[in-house]
Amino acid sequence: GGLGVKPDESMSRIWNPCDYLISLDGIGQIWYHSDHLRMFSVNAQCDESLRRKREVFVQKTGTRKAVHITLITTNGLAETKYRGVFQSVITLNDLFRVT
Repeated sequence: GGLGVKPDESMSRIWNPCDYLISLDGIGQIWYHSDHLRMFSVNAQCDESLRRKREVFVQKTGTRKAVHITLITTNGLAETKYRGVFQSVITLNDLFRVT
């Protein structure tokens, strides 16, 4: 289920409709959605924004859980020096993989 967080005004200024908060196995997850047709490339501005969102989330909720940032994207994550902001990457192929 969700983390039960109701963003206040200060949180709503930094969250957008592409960000989701969930809780899995005791770990808070911030899921960032990208619908880029090419591989998603993280730059310094995106890295800073996501780290700030994680800090605000932890501060506002008082959670003691680990908070991970996961990218959900069409075609994967490009190799950049900022890609480490994401602990996990999920692609369309991952979502529709048949085992």
